[in-house]
Amino acid sequence: MAEQFLVWTVLPYGRVADGGEHDGKWRVSLVVSPRLTPQAPDEQVLKAYEPWLDWPATLERANFRGRIGSTLVRLTPVSKPDSDLWKRFFTEETPVAGFVYTDMSRVNLRSYAVRNVLAFARRHYGRLAAQSGDEHPVLLPWKDADPALKGMLGDLGTRTQIINFGDRSVEVPLPGFSRFFGEDIDKIVDRSVFSDHSVFPMAVPGPGVEGETGTPDASESRPRRALPPDWVPPAAAGAAAGVMGQFTSADEYTFYQADRFYRRTRASDLEKLKRRPDFKDVTPPPPAPEYDFHRIVASYADYGDLKRGLGLVIDCVLDTGKVIDDRIAAGGGTGIGQMQLVLKWDGPAPGKDATPRTAWLARKDRFVPRPRSAQHDAGLLRLEDSDDGWQVAKDEKPGLFDLYQVDPDGAALKTVNFALTAQNLVARSLSLRQSHGEVTYTTPDRQGVAALRSGGIGVSQHGRATDLAQLAAAADLKNAEIAAGNADKVVLFAEDVHRGYRIDVARVPDRVHPGDWQSLQARVGDYRVISTGEQLKFPPDEGYVSGHSVSGDPDNADEQYLHESLFRWSGWSLAAPRPGRTIRSETGEDDNLQAELPADVTDTAEKGNDLAVTFAAQKGTLPRLRFGALYRLRARVVDLAGNSLGLKDPSLGDLEQASDAVGYWRFEPVDPPVLVQRERLSEGEQLERLVIRSNFNATTGEYLNDPDFQAAAAQPASADFAYTETNQRHLVPPKSSQQQCETHGFFDPFFGDWQRIREGYAIAAREVGTLYDPLPGAQIELITPQTLGAIATTAAVPPALPSADNPVGDRMAGGQYVIHREAALTTPYLPDGATGGISIRAARGHALPGIDDEMVLGPSARVVRDDRERLILLVRHGGDWPDLAGFRLVLAERAETDSELPCMVDFPDKGLPVWDEDKRELTLFVEKGRIVRLFYASFVSPRHLDSFGIPHWTESAKAAEACRKAAAMGTNWLMTPYRPLTLVHATQAPVCRPEMIQMITSRGRGDRELRLSCRQVRLHGPSTGKIEIEADWSEWVDDIAKPRPERVAFRGQLGEVRLAENHPNALVLSTAVSAQLTDPEAKRGDVHDLGDTRFRLIAYRMRATTRFREYLPPALYGRTDLVTQLGPVALGEPMALPPEDDMGAPVLPDPAGSTAQTRVLASAPPKDPRLLYVVPTFRWSRSTGATGYTATRTGNGLRVWLDRPWFSSGDGELLGVVLHRDGGNFNEIPERFEKLVTQWGTDPLWQSPAPKQTIRDADFPARVTAETLALQEQRPGDPSVRIVGHRVHWDDDRRLWYCDIELSPGSSYMPFVRLALVRYQPNAMPGARISRVVLAEFAQVLPRRRVRATRSGSVLSVSLHGPDPESGPLRFDRDSAFQTVSFVNGPFETGRNRVEIVLQRQKDGIDSDLAWEDVQVLHDHVVGEEEEGGIGPVFSPGGLSAARDGVLSLDRLAGTGALSATVSPGPAGGRIVTPAAGGRVTLPPAEDRSLAIGRALGTAMGGTIGDLVTPTRPIDPFLPDPAFWDARVTLPGGAGPRRILVREFERFYSDNTVNERHGGRVFPRRIIEERLVFAETFDPEALLVR
Repeated sequence: MAEQFLVWTVLPYGRVADGGEHDGKWRVSLVVSPRLTPQAPDEQVLKAYEPWLDWPATLERANFRGRIGSTLVRLTPVSKPDSDLWKRFFTEETPVAGFVYTDMSRVNLRSYAVRNVLAFARRHYGRLAAQSGDEHPVLLPWKDADPALKGMLGDLGTRTQIINFGDRSVEVPLPGFSRFFGEDIDKIVDRSVFSDHSVFPMAVPGPGVEGETGTPDASESRPRRALPPDWVPPAAAGAAAGVMGQFTSADEYTFYQADRFYRRTRASDLEKLKRRPDFKDVTPPPPAPEYDFHRIVASYADYGDLKRGLGLVIDCVLDTGKVIDDRIAAGGGTGIGQMQLVLKWDGPAPGKDATPRTAWLARKDRFVPRPRSAQHDAGLLRLEDSDDGWQVAKDEKPGLFDLYQVDPDGAALKTVNFALTAQNLVARSLSLRQSHGEVTYTTPDRQGVAALRSGGIGVSQHGRATDLAQLAAAADLKNAEIAAGNADKVVLFAEDVHRGYRIDVARVPDRVHPGDWQSLQARVGDYRVISTGEQLKFPPDEGYVSGHSVSGDPDNADEQYLHESLFRWSGWSLAAPRPGRTIRSETGEDDNLQAELPADVTDTAEKGNDLAVTFAAQKGTLPRLRFGALYRLRARVVDLAGNSLGLKDPSLGDLEQASDAVGYWRFEPVDPPVLVQRERLSEGEQLERLVIRSNFNATTGEYLNDPDFQAAAAQPASADFAYTETNQRHLVPPKSSQQQCETHGFFDPFFGDWQRIREGYAIAAREVGTLYDPLPGAQIELITPQTLGAIATTAAVPPALPSADNPVGDRMAGGQYVIHREAALTTPYLPDGATGGISIRAARGHALPGIDDEMVLGPSARVVRDDRERLILLVRHGGDWPDLAGFRLVLAERAETDSELPCMVDFPDKGLPVWDEDKRELTLFVEKGRIVRLFYASFVSPRHLDSFGIPHWTESAKAAEACRKAAAMGTNWLMTPYRPLTLVHATQAPVCRPEMIQMITSRGRGDRELRLSCRQVRLHGPSTGKIEIEADWSEWVDDIAKPRPERVAFRGQLGEVRLAENHPNALVLSTAVSAQLTDPEAKRGDVHDLGDTRFRLIAYRMRATTRFREYLPPALYGRTDLVTQLGPVALGEPMALPPEDDMGAPVLPDPAGSTAQTRVLASAPPKDPRLLYVVPTFRWSRSTGATGYTATRTGNGLRVWLDRPWFSSGDGELLGVVLHRDGGNFNEIPERFEKLVTQWGTDPLWQSPAPKQTIRDADFPARVTAETLALQEQRPGDPSVRIVGHRVHWDDDRRLWYCDIELSPGSSYMPFVRLALVRYQPNAMPGARISRVVLAEFAQVLPRRRVRATRSGSVLSVSLHGPDPESGPLRFDRDSAFQTVSFVNGPFETGRNRVEIVLQRQKDGIDSDLAWEDVQVLHDHVVGEEEEGGIGPVFSPGGLSAARDGVLSLDRLAGTGALSATVSPGPAGGRIVTPAAGGRVTLPPAEDRSLAIGRALGTAMGGTIGDLVTPTRPIDPFLPDPAFWDARVTLPGGAGPRRILVREFERFYSDNTVNERHGGRVFPRRIIEERLVFAETFDPEALLVR
């Protein structure tokens, strides 16, 4: 059989005060809560419960009495249930499901501490506003972070750790807030708190009390499945240490709870993988619940009069109130006790009645349920002393509750998101994976915190979740007693019968005095029966806000979320919605796009309670919520019957349980003005980046007509752009909402007569206005770039709004934009009336164009200076709200004159801004190449400064005043956020040519690269975006794979050096390079990587490229000559530059030389020279004159043949002769140096004067330079040596290098010379100028000879001059003329040379040296002997032709010097060598250098250009050499070509013999062989004296 269980609750309800029959009587309300439980299927409809088919009729059988103590008092019903009304909603078929009690004590209650969130915001936002200046605070690098911001993030758990590695230390991030997004910490918290094993126990009040005046004691302890609101350090947390240890700070703990409160579900792994939803397997929305009898009854709980009409609430009066009056008297004005309903039925009872007791409190005119806790007091919420200090501000007497004006939810979520972003940036900046972290270059170092939002005035209860958990546990105990039939043991207190609060607000004049209380919940209801459409009439009443409202997880009933906010007033009724339509979401059926549409809400449940109710605020009851006003709040407790103290209850004191007066402040910042374009964009231009263009030689107007620019702008790539002489933007006041404007009080003047209301409504309608609206005079144009032609779907403005046919409305494609071509743009929307105008200031490192002091530009524009001495341009809005007008900003060119070298810019005026009041036009003038970075913002009107909340959060009155003053200038970024505004005057090319002054180079030993240093680079820094050093040089390249060395031109370019914008016109090169390098391993722009260590003369020039590439048409930028300026060659050390075709010429410094190059020293020693052969050299000079014929052969020279390649160290590479020292004596050469230095000595076969014992630089007349250097072979303590440099020459026939070295060894005949040679680069770094020493083979130098001939008639006189030995190898005391015997009685051989004069005749018809033949020996004589005294047979190899060719048989001179090539004896005494390039080359034994006369042989000492080396010397070397031989001969007669040949022979014994009889015996006499050492021919006919 069906069970019917009725719980009756008696609720004190004050005194009747209607002036009627029961006026003055105590009143109670009886609330019946039916619990119907079907036991059979047919009992699941209401007809199975007959008493409930007409409950009002059933009530007529009830008799009510109240038991107070031991006294029974009759209760007379005064409300009248209506059977007809009951039957409209309940029929026999009304479903009945079994009553199910929900135990809320065993669910997880998740919440967060609103007080702590707001305290955090107040503490840190106040500090940021006061300490971080006019720009966002610095976040990166973390070590330099703004202290206020660093403190904020530190409180949110941003932690780092310093790790010391000994030689360095690094800072690494520790896990931050993002760690809470994993599952580990949630699992720990869930296991430790949100389970039956929670570490937080709670004491649960018992269901009853002892006596009538007590409060319940704790009857048991249960686990509390809710986190406490405040963090406890783990060391003091006891059993909760494991939970508290997951957090590093109280704020991190708070924001974890706040984040978890809204992050209720986690994306599955599959959902995370979905980048784009496919809308498959979407979980359907939960079905609307079907209402049964219990749900229907519960759904009427908010409608007190309806419940009374249905008989679910019965108001009764006590026939006598004496017992209550006695308690009041006994209690000194306050009486307390308990009351229980005593119920008697006429006839059978409708079910089992349960009547728990209710604790009550009574005063003279107040009769309410008595509270168990301190949160309620005599029917009121205990708001006394509650304020918005959140225990941050100094508060002498803190209240139990908190008041707030800021949206705590938005503050919590924004703070969490900011913390995650900031901590991620900090972690990336400290990453060790890259040397400079992993933060992208586009990430700003400064980061602003999120803006807050005013959310009305609210009241929150700290720790509300823990209180509710305890209350739910107590309710569970009471329900268990009632269900067990022990309802009389249950005592209900105010908290147990609490349904909500009725909120009253009083606007007060100050923080002391009261104001008039107004209810926020007075309402007028429209009740309609859905099934019949019948209207039900009920009088206006008051609604209430629910006391404990939780929201659950649809997928987990055990997860419940409770906000700490009890209520919040945002300027309208808390019991009725704002007028107007509601924004509802829509999802397109075909594309699943979400949209929002305004709609009239008429939600009704198909199987609901059959009642539709709409409420409106009762007219004239609502107070006005205004920024800057002070308010007090009061909350009247509402019980289960909907009863509460009345708004004007006479028992209420003016300030009884009223909150402290709190101001309602605006926390939303005043947005910056809106920028609107007047013309199409151009390259590089953006909404907040204004651009004008010119060139170094053209103004902005002239530049637009430049042919190159016009041609480039006409290309298809620039078709979407427009180019203008000036660039303009409209600045429009920021938009606001109607509600915000109303909260500022702007609509208050319109609350009067109907005409004013209509005006106000028309103004409010402007809230939907946009810049797309075609107001009168507007010239609006929608710009669609060509590339969007196939994408853009919107072709006109304004775009269509969402509608039923077009749920998502029209949307502009990315890249489309709107321009307003009109001169003055009318504000088309509702502007923010708190803004007084627009503030423009310079960013760091910049200045307002043309402004250097305070000034007045016009009635609405002026420049002021703030407390930090920064200049700010303020432009007041035109007109009054709502017709505020902005202005038009014009960017124009500042007039200037430029000079190129040196770079100088002159201006005819100061370039002051120009303000036109009539046009409301501000013109800013920017010079060429400048980028001006500004910030623009709104500034707060002084009338509204006190309405803002941020100043109230600062820590002192002084700081608050500073905040307000900054906001009045638009420089407080928390109140007046700024936006960047960039003004660009782009130039096609840099304004000036760059030049490098005093450039020097440096490189380390062995470096293949070169560091350029320039202490002064002059250029036009603002217009130059980058500089690049270009290098041009030519050098000889001796590639052995090619037939001869080549002069090759090279060009190089160093890395680019980017310059910061608006760079100064002078810079230090290294500083500029270092400033733009972010990676220390990157290639520097002042380092020239040459790839080798060679010496070069390089012409360095700097190329400056315009900074404004992105602002130019692409076709234009592709032409380097148009966008760059090339500077002059950097001047360097003066150098003597040889002709370009002289490949072996030296390159040496010369004060009179060229400076248009930079001397780059070789950084490594040259390679060792590769010697092939050393042969003697000679050269001739001949003259015929009145004194006769003279021919001179200059000897004392050696030619060193060198293998390829040459130039191992660069151009100007020399062959160096190594001397012990300049003027050094050969006897002083250390033993170790004997094979490292050059030496000479006498040939022992000849008796002649000894050569010089000292050697000097001057002994090498062909030298080009000399210096003292340390050998590569040098050991510590070794002396330096002297290097005498000689140039080299190229032999094109033999394809080899050679060096001619002239010596002055003295008057010795045919001395031996052993050269110690190095490859020598005078243009090298110290220590790298010479190679290792290579010893040449021994060589002999030919003696100098001069022949003189005169003729007198037929007599020819000839003489020879030069060194001549006193004796030679044939000297008798050295060697015998016979092989087997030496004779002592003469004649004796001296071994001196033999000279002969020969007459030659040329064969007819043959013009060649080979055609000459000897005719007659006219004279033959051994020097120093008697005429015709030569003895012994003579063998003379070779002839005239060999001598004339310079081919002499000098095999005896071949030494054993070091050779780098394979050599073999050659024909006629020469040598065949195999060079590195391959092949075989024949080298002669001696060289006639006469053919070299006439070309430059070298340079003189000191680097000056020397005279050509000729046979004529300043001092005649033959002066000390008298004739050592002369002869007079008679020329025979004859005809035809003939000539005289003079030959000199050296004489030697050979191994050949002839038998000669001496004294009767035959002895083998040795044959004398001769070697031609000198020969000269002349025409005797040319010597006739005329």
